[in-house]
Amino acid sequence: MADAASDLRMGVACAAFVVIGAVEAALGVLVPSLLDTFTLSTGSVTLLLVSQIVGYLLAALLNGMVSSRLGLDRLLLMAFTLLASALLLYALTPRWDLMVATGVAVGLGIGLVDAGLNTAVAQHAAGARLIGPLHGFYGVGAVTGPTIATTVLALGGGWRQVYLVLAGLGGLVLLWLWQQRRAGPGPRPAGAA
Repeated sequence: MADAASDLRMGVACAAFVVIGAVEAALGVLVPSLLDTFTLSTGSVTLLLVSQIVGYLLAALLNGMVSSRLGLDRLLLMAFTLLASALLLYALTPRWDLMVATGVAVGLGIGLVDAGLNTAVAQHAAGARLIGPLHGFYGVGAVTGPTIATTVLALGGGWRQVYLVLAGLGGLVLLWLWQQRRAGPGPRPAGAA
């Protein structure tokens, strides 16, 4: 039974990495649409990347403190709530400056998920064996995000619909995390994350 609980937790971690990979990679496909919608110069889009990087750096700096106070489960719930909410705001925002400001929340959510799960897996008894596959799922997301974006755009949707889909994926992981938390931690093997 302990192995099933550990497998479920690793499944959530892999799904989380697919989502953050998809969110980060989809932006490249969406840049031309963002330029058109907000009548931006190519250099202006850099502000969105910078805001996400600022959020990610904040997450890197705060991860240890947040994780030690909340624990991994609550940290992930908070991070995915933040990420899914910020992606929803991306989809709904009418102004570029609001989108740039929301980018900090996107980066913070992604950074907390990344740092929190990397730390947890590294502390796991089989961490050395699990860290590679975990990051492989980020790669799956990095392929999935542009595929989702290209498909939505090809079907006549816009960049806002892409962010709605990505927010929905983040919401699904959030629901999975919430369900797992409600079910209780269950038995864990020694050294399990």
